[in-house]
Amino acid sequence: MPTAPSIIYGNSGILPKHPGGRKESVALPPSIAYAKGQVLAEKTGVNEVQTLTLTTGGTLGGTYTLSFGGVATGNIAFNATAATVQADLQALSTIGASNVAVTGTTPTTSGGTLTITFQNALGNQNVAAIVADGTNLTGTTPGAAITTGTAGSGAANTVQTVYLTGSPTGGTFTLTYGGQTTAGIAYNAAASDVQTALAALSSIGVGNVSVAGAAGGPWNVTFVGSLADQSITAMTTSYSGLTGGSSPTSVVAVATAGSAGTPGLFYALDTTQTDGRQTPRAILQYDCATDASGNVTFGPAVGSSDWGATRPAAPAWFTGYFETEDVVGLTDAAITAAGWRLISGTAAHGILCLPGAA
Repeated sequence: MPTAPSIIYGNSGILPKHPGGRKESVALPPSIAYAKGQVLAEKTGVNEVQTLTLTTGGTLGGTYTLSFGGVATGNIAFNATAATVQADLQALSTIGASNVAVTGTTPTTSGGTLTITFQNALGNQNVAAIVADGTNLTGTTPGAAITTGTAGSGAANTVQTVYLTGSPTGGTFTLTYGGQTTAGIAYNAAASDVQTALAALSSIGVGNVSVAGAAGGPWNVTFVGSLADQSITAMTTSYSGLTGGSSPTSVVAVATAGSAGTPGLFYALDTTQTDGRQTPRAILQYDCATDASGNVTFGPAVGSSDWGATRPAAPAWFTGYFETEDVVGLTDAAITAAGWRLISGTAAHGILCLPGAA
């Protein structure tokens, strides 16, 4: 049973300026209140947040280093600003420009903390912890440590590992996915050969799988393209064609189960945040508030048959032409990010087209 709703929709809502708009029902977070015309962004994941903490029992001094993916920064002064630490991390080949943001108050001789947020190419995923080395810090029992405040999550591709056991010296094996089976794959096949065999299956297709590894395996099979960002059923394998060695077999193991973040949940667009939900997608049709379970009660504007009905979702426009003065939270940056078009005027006073409108 849903909990009691907290609001009834108002009698008026935002409507397309011209016919041809398309709307869908979208899920909203619990216990919120949004105004009609609110630009909504779909939640696609959460950016990982790690905290750098510098400590001392006395007067802190000296330097420390930070490492990510086996690559280390140069020496960083104990009292380096957030901007300096950010620049040093972005300079690492394993991170890259704009893929981390560092904030916080500059540490002092008493220590301090800085917050490191992974974003853009490293956003919406669970990343390895940065490693802090405080060997060159000075003071009484000085230290530098990294802790994970928020583990990243979001879209992830399924990775399955194929490997051979028993040291075969000849023969072939096959892989099956979606009821389709490859031709025989040589025991010492290159990764490109395994990829070609899998891509030839109608259940996979060209561009939907990427294979890496040494000749003879193990081979890491990553599902990409139209098979990206989802959980993929494990391939099966047949090894009866392998020869030599000691009872050779072929095995498939799921290394990483794919996921698609939490699509389908919509938030008010807030371009100051980098939490994985900043992709503008739609415009909310009615004033809306949800109860603790995310339910809303429809009012007369939605239709008399739905009067007072409790529903888990609210209507939002995905295409159409709208007067921007009626749209909440719209900015030039949001228009660009969404691929929407400003037909005339400005983000504050003009006509906006959401793609697909008639």
